[in-house]
Amino acid sequence: MKFFLILLLSITLYAKPRVIALSPSINEIIFALGKGDTIVANTEFSNYPKEAQNIPKVGGYFSVNLEKVIALKPDMVMLQAYDMQLVENLKRLNINHLLLKTNSMEDIVNTITKIADYYDEKEYSAQILSNIQKSLKSIENIVHNQKVLMVISATTNFSKPIYVVGHEVYLEDIILRSHNKNAYDVPTLAQPTINLEGIIKLNPDIVILLAPYLHQSSTTKEELIKVWKSIPINASKKSHIYVIDKEYAGIPSQRVQYFIEEYKKALEDVARK
Repeated sequence: MKFFLILLLSITLYAKPRVIALSPSINEIIFALGKGDTIVANTEFSNYPKEAQNIPKVGGYFSVNLEKVIALKPDMVMLQAYDMQLVENLKRLNINHLLLKTNSMEDIVNTITKIADYYDEKEYSAQILSNIQKSLKSIENIVHNQKVLMVISATTNFSKPIYVVGHEVYLEDIILRSHNKNAYDVPTLAQPTINLEGIIKLNPDIVILLAPYLHQSSTTKEELIKVWKSIPINASKKSHIYVIDKEYAGIPSQRVQYFIEEYKKALEDVARK
């Protein structure tokens, strides 16, 4: 009997937690901490690393299947505040959950820290956070006081609304940390969209085109830049238009470090010209 109790205790202590990761960012951070094997489900947009693609899916950002979540009997559900009704349902059902944010750089740091605390992986997280801080430090004052416009899911079709980076989001934090300004200076916290006339009016000095799905289209990076260079703005006149087409462009996970490094290359090119 004593042996059986010791064995049961050992199994309990070393059993892997069953975690559901309800955003690509959370999924990536868990894998970065070396705990991807604890994820029993994620979302249909969680495609990095490659192993994440084979994990069962329970929906998207706003379409999580609660029945599937319950059936998986998770020890923890990690999610962001995309669907507050889902959060309320998890509370009502007494399902352990961790509500996380990635809106700002501070949020990203806090989220990595909280996930690492859950797994007791502070050493891993310390290295990840150190790399992010070093990247942020490296972009300071390469150029300064320039108006930077970041365009989300950049397109060559100017007849449709153009999504740009607004305020109090981590991408703006990166612009400000480089000691430059967000060219979008309209005082609103809503997700901003502008048209071609609006871009001309903003007259940015640097344009960063985020195009993570460019490889899925027939448009090349050079063609995208050529179209944007046709706009009469300072960035066009000085050839300060850049494309970041990596899949992590716009994913607020630990891979923000790599995005910052891509942004740094653009700033260094501006400084050389």
